[in-house]
Amino acid sequence: MQRVIKIFILFCISLLLFFIDGQISTFFSNLLPISLHLISHLLFLAFMWFSLWYDLWQGLFLASFIGFFYDLYYHHVLGFAIILFPIIIFCLVKWNGIVLKNIWTNLLSLLLMIFFFEITTYFMAYLTGLTTRNFSDFVLCSLLISLLFNLFNCLLFYPIIRKIFI
Repeated sequence: MQRVIKIFILFCISLLLFFIDGQISTFFSNLLPISLHLISHLLFLAFMWFSLWYDLWQGLFLASFIGFFYDLYYHHVLGFAIILFPIIIFCLVKWNGIVLKNIWTNLLSLLLMIFFFEITTYFMAYLTGLTTRNFSDFVLCSLLISLLFNLFNCLLFYPIIRKIFI
């Protein structure tokens, strides 16, 4: 019963971060010029630390469920996040002894997760015809800004999150 409560709490926190990510991204999209597109990924930062609390199957279930909502809310097509989130969680759970050693491995892991997710999502959207943006515009106007913003978030929230989870 305690495992179910733990997964329910992690699910509620993930949903809350999912909506906060959307609000942060919308806020900065309104502030930045129209060509720049910042995407907040606090959810990936949470996934990194949640990997200490759940086993592989619980993490895959949580990631699939959150990926389902992510696809419906942001992509309007099922299949992008519902496939990529469990892959990210699988890697985190298998390598969390390495990933969560210090701040530098956390930063590198977060940047790799965001890079993997954004690049893969871009190519999936490009192949399915959901985007016509060329790759160099995507890298300069979206990926680079998102990586820098999320790097700043990780540095900002790292001391607080580390005290909570360790």
